[in-house]
Amino acid sequence: MNSTEDVSVASLNSQTHLQLKRSRIYFLPFQYHYLVIIILLVHQKTLCATLYSLNRSNLMSSWQSSQAVNPGQAQDRFSTNQVENDYVLNSDDDEAVSLSVDMEHYHHHMSSATYPVVAPLREPTPQRPPSPPKDAGPTIILRTQEGTEMAIDGALAIHCTRLSRKLRLLDAYDSLTVTVPFRNEIVGMTLEFCAHLRQKMLQRATTSNSIMPSNAVLVEDIGSGDSSDVCDDWEFSYIAQEADGRLVVELNAAAHFLEIAHLRDLTTMKIMVMSANKSPAEIEATFGFSGAQSGEDVVSALTKTMEDLKW
Repeated sequence: MNSTEDVSVASLNSQTHLQLKRSRIYFLPFQYHYLVIIILLVHQKTLCATLYSLNRSNLMSSWQSSQAVNPGQAQDRFSTNQVENDYVLNSDDDEAVSLSVDMEHYHHHMSSATYPVVAPLREPTPQRPPSPPKDAGPTIILRTQEGTEMAIDGALAIHCTRLSRKLRLLDAYDSLTVTVPFRNEIVGMTLEFCAHLRQKMLQRATTSNSIMPSNAVLVEDIGSGDSSDVCDDWEFSYIAQEADGRLVVELNAAAHFLEIAHLRDLTTMKIMVMSANKSPAEIEATFGFSGAQSGEDVVSALTKTMEDLKW
């Protein structure tokens, strides 16, 4: 820096005072082309320095001209008190200026961005009910003559041949409703007998001595021969107890209808026993069949009637 000035030195109280006869103005170039006017005023030992800056917009224009310009980059816009993105930034801070540029770039892309259409929510797929246990099967319902419904499982239905045929065509989730033309009492006794057969089958699986011979002969008189080959104690008491003849006929008809072979055989024996030594009139009064001369006639009439009834 080259400068010229007139200086007078005087000795006052052994102290040297440097006095400027006029104010001097120094022009100092700063980085980024900042033009700063420094006014030094020396008066009575006082140094006052006042800094003035030019307009901010002109200053930033000068700074941007020294930088590489990208055609696609958004231009910075500064104001005196605030910036468009609501952040008050100091233009002398390079980091703050960089932040302003990034925010402007962010707003630019946010305004021009396109977003995919959100797909509507799908209805939840209905879930299939949990699988039944392995030993479970379709539900079978017997509707009686009174309209009462009695549900049985596959373990009992397998002892009814006609029902077991239906089971082969059903899924584990299916249900079958069968209307049987019998009273509640008859259907209940039939299911009780099937439950006994179920228990008997389980006992046979564990005890080989209780297996019924395959060549067992059904005798007409339960008091003759070896009745253990025909029925067990429970079955013997089932057919030996005093019963109304018409009830026995209905049980025999239900055994024919559902094809429960063992129950049909036992009720047939019961009819033969009850019809022994009876006149045709007594047989008709006991079983309700007119024209029957013997127990065989009653059984034959029952068999033909139930065979004609198909379902």
